[in-house]
Amino acid sequence: MSTTAPGNGVDPTTDRVVSIADLCPDKRNANKGTPRGRAALERSLSQYGAGRSILLDKDNRIIAGNKTFQCAGEIGIDKVRIVETDGKEIVAVKRMDLSLDDKQARGLALADNRVGQLDLEWDAEELSRCAVEGVVDPVMFTEKEIDEMIDNSGPKELNCDKSQDGVDGVEIHVFVVDGMDWVNRKNEICMFFNDKKIVYEVKG
Repeated sequence: MSTTAPGNGVDPTTDRVVSIADLCPDKRNANKGTPRGRAALERSLSQYGAGRSILLDKDNRIIAGNKTFQCAGEIGIDKVRIVETDGKEIVAVKRMDLSLDDKQARGLALADNRVGQLDLEWDAEELSRCAVEGVVDPVMFTEKEIDEMIDNSGPKELNCDKSQDGVDGVEIHVFVVDGMDWVNRKNEICMFFNDKKIVYEVKG
């Protein structure tokens, strides 16, 4: 018979299998991911199978591993084995079909690290929101790093015909803005096209 650790509602002696559909992705995931990273993750799961675990909160919402959850469901991995813990021990996934002396396991080790590199693109807006909420650890992100991410995510100037307005001597800078709010700045005309905000900054 299994026993439940007193006071925390965690049963460390049992695990259970649920449908992947029972999990809820993090709507505020700060990693937007990349197309190449997504392709690498899909290849790794298809070629090597599932490796490291993902992390859930007590309500089955995903804290870490959102991209793995999404990709696994799409390639047909539809079961999740849940091990309950309170963070006071490391949860190790033991693959009984692998040996580190084999090419398959060594390939998985490389893929595990490489996918993490390729599939990372920070969402500057979400990081900024987390900073305001006081949940950003300064060891993980310095204030300068967050400021640089926000600056780099701003509007990107596109090449345009500066005479398109039909008025001589007026310079127009065209920006495409996606995700950030750059409204109500002086000398701007805003419109929307294909869910992206087009900002015309007029400089006379």
